[in-house]
Amino acid sequence: MSGALNGAERFDRAYAADPDPWRVDSSAYERHKREATLAMLGGRRFGSALEVGCGTGALSERLAAFCESVLASDFSAVAVALAERRLARIANVTVARLRFPEQIRPQGFELVVCSEILYYLDPQTFEQRALAWFAEAVACGASVLVVDWRGGGETEPLRGDDVHAQLRAALSVNHRDGAVHPRYRLDLFEPGCGLRPPRGGSQACGPRRTDRSR
Repeated sequence: MSGALNGAERFDRAYAADPDPWRVDSSAYERHKREATLAMLGGRRFGSALEVGCGTGALSERLAAFCESVLASDFSAVAVALAERRLARIANVTVARLRFPEQIRPQGFELVVCSEILYYLDPQTFEQRALAWFAEAVACGASVLVVDWRGGGETEPLRGDDVHAQLRAALSVNHRDGAVHPRYRLDLFEPGCGLRPPRGGSQACGPRRTDRSR
């Protein structure tokens, strides 16, 4: 299945066995990465924001403080249930089970945050669909912040450094800032440099739309 991120069932099993399998709330690495992610946004305020691959919702919880609305998305049903529980009292956050890039359209967001997700995509989906998705999101006015682990795994089809190299090549005129840490890296892409939506993409940048079909 295109863009299956190694299969939702893998993540469903991980979250069912442990509600925080990657120690998002307790590890120093995750805390440091989360603070660096927020710091790169420079304290700006945004209207509508999207987090791709929200997991249990730890980052979306923080994004809600300076965004008018946040769509926290994940393709794992178990992760979505955990995020809904965590974020239930935050009125400006909506949690949805959506697969990236197939079920999320890039128009209508002022901020898109994608943390430790893209290296799970199969190379064809990343190169042919995800890169075009980000190009259209930026062309339609979104600031796009991508964060990835730099290590290699046995089941991840891509490596974080390769993902970021391709993003920076595809969106070179929109690259505003970046940081490379020993274990992770960040890149920020901003609109306003005249990049047009990719061929075959939407002809107009309209309000946020999502496709919740299965």
